[in-house]
Amino acid sequence: MNFLDSPSNNLLIADEVGLGKTIEAGVVLRQYVLDHPSDHSALVVVPDTLVSQWKGELRSRFSLGRLLGKSVKVVSFTQVKALSSNLSTASIGLLIVDEAHHLTVTLRGGEVQPSPLYSRVRELSQCATRLLLLSATPVHSNEAGFLGLLHLLDPTVYRLDAVEEDSKGTNKIGTTQPKNTQIFP
Repeated sequence: MNFLDSPSNNLLIADEVGLGKTIEAGVVLRQYVLDHPSDHSALVVVPDTLVSQWKGELRSRFSLGRLLGKSVKVVSFTQVKALSSNLSTASIGLLIVDEAHHLTVTLRGGEVQPSPLYSRVRELSQCATRLLLLSATPVHSNEAGFLGLLHLLDPTVYRLDAVEEDSKGTNKIGTTQPKNTQIFP
């Protein structure tokens, strides 16, 4: 529960399949609702195939059924892309994204290109008070994708312009340090 009190308010839970990320997120969500009984708002963004599962878990394990569709909303990746762009994002107290590795960022021709889903979640995350990303699948051989997730957590520290493409077209996280400068003399 330290996450809810931490100054950063953003967290990535990247753990193996079946180790309870959904349960951890449900516990965080439940505690958030208990801490803010009259002024909570949560948006849970999940793959289309997991909407029913998430709603069921929130009803049965966390007794949040009466809040579903009201102050706690579970939407699919498809639905979040279609949400009105004038959605009052400032009213989202907790944004949870399951299967966050689907939020892709690629580097093509030296330019960072976020997917439409990534762009929408980034837009929502910039105005959400807290962000919780869940992923069991590491971003293999896509450092730009991993940097994209870190950028959602802290855009100042993890800048998207810090990724480079090597001569083979492979994404590499670059450095802002000039190439001819020595860090230690």
